[in-house]
Amino acid sequence: MTSTSTKTPVRTKTPRRGARASTPRAAKTTAHLWGTQSVHRAVTILMEIASRNMRGLRVYEIASLMGLERPTAHRIVKGLLAQGMLTQDPDTKAYKLGPLVYELGLAASPHFTLRETCQPTLKRLAEKTGDSVFLVVRSGFDTVCLDRIEGSYPITTRTLDIGSRRPLGVGAGSLAILIALPEDEIERVIEVNSARFPAFGNLTPQRLRNAIRLSRSSGYAVNNQDVLDNVGAIGVALRPRRGSAYIAISIAGIASRFTGPRREEVAQLLVKEVRALEKRIDASDRAEATD
Repeated sequence: MTSTSTKTPVRTKTPRRGARASTPRAAKTTAHLWGTQSVHRAVTILMEIASRNMRGLRVYEIASLMGLERPTAHRIVKGLLAQGMLTQDPDTKAYKLGPLVYELGLAASPHFTLRETCQPTLKRLAEKTGDSVFLVVRSGFDTVCLDRIEGSYPITTRTLDIGSRRPLGVGAGSLAILIALPEDEIERVIEVNSARFPAFGNLTPQRLRNAIRLSRSSGYAVNNQDVLDNVGAIGVALRPRRGSAYIAISIAGIASRFTGPRREEVAQLLVKEVRALEKRIDASDRAEATD
């Protein structure tokens, strides 16, 4: 159903100023995977800015998020600025991703066609449900939104922007990936990310564990206002041929649209579409392997 009414976005919470997106524990967990500390810091700064690229981040915010001294953060940012990886807004002084990041993305795009492959599925789900549909992928202890298609329902829930990053477990798509992991890995993710949850709404470690139990018994991820008030969502992860799930599709809207029989109806549609998408991706991978 297509409505001619003006869409009224549901208000969502913006992470409070200075809220940590990376804890010292998480930094210690991943730092050894990088060649040097400076490379790790530079890449992490780019990821933090990417998750807030609409408004950007100022140096003092970057220093707070990273647990760095301000001169250290400033030195790294200036280096990224000089290379074209960042730009600075002359009015707000906030830093945003620069043109070189875009150019590198274009160069990489032929090898990463996931968004294009999944987009027809997302569009069909948005058309059939009228709700917003999201594609997310795992990135370490986080998930990143790769795509978003808005439905026709006049009240929308713009909970995720393309390119935004959230802790693994925050949101239905992210939760769908989390519940596919072994128990010990789930607990490790909760341990690492728990300090970050308050910056993303209502979620707590215990509330997440409750959501995991509900989701597993339902057969799909269920977000019942666990992140934002008056926002409900469901999610299903794509099952890879090998390894852990790292891609998921979720559908979100006002909470009243994700209860009772309608939630089950939408969930059945989502599961059907995701399983069909798995087969298409698998067939494409097999075809490429024989070329």
